[in-house]
Amino acid sequence: MTRDRRMGLLCLAAGLACGSSTEPEEGTYRLHSLRHTPVPYVDTLGCCTYTGGRLALDAQDYDLRLYFQNNTNALVDTAFERGTYTARGDSLAFTPLQGNYPLSLSGAVRQRDTLRLALGGDGPGASDQFPAVFIR
Repeated sequence: MTRDRRMGLLCLAAGLACGSSTEPEEGTYRLHSLRHTPVPYVDTLGCCTYTGGRLALDAQDYDLRLYFQNNTNALVDTAFERGTYTARGDSLAFTPLQGNYPLSLSGAVRQRDTLRLALGGDGPGASDQFPAVFIR
């Protein structure tokens, strides 16, 4: 039995919560909010109403989907981005490999089952970036 497995069993037997950073970040996270507003989110600076989304993390790969409706012509579409990610403690860094719209994930911080990240815009700290919250 590995040391990590023994520690997990010890924590379980003692009824302890043994920190979020030892839990895997893998899984599917659902979009909860954009720019501190629950979805659906109407982007008054852009074209669209964001109706939902998901971020799937598997091994070292990610798949991000944002579902939206164009406010001008009512067409429904999905923005997506796929790539790889690296985890360092509770921080995640993303490297895009494929996508249909520039989503520009700038990184994420994991807190238990919640991922807080910034996407879109001209990079970290830009006024046109979207702070986003995804919950597993």
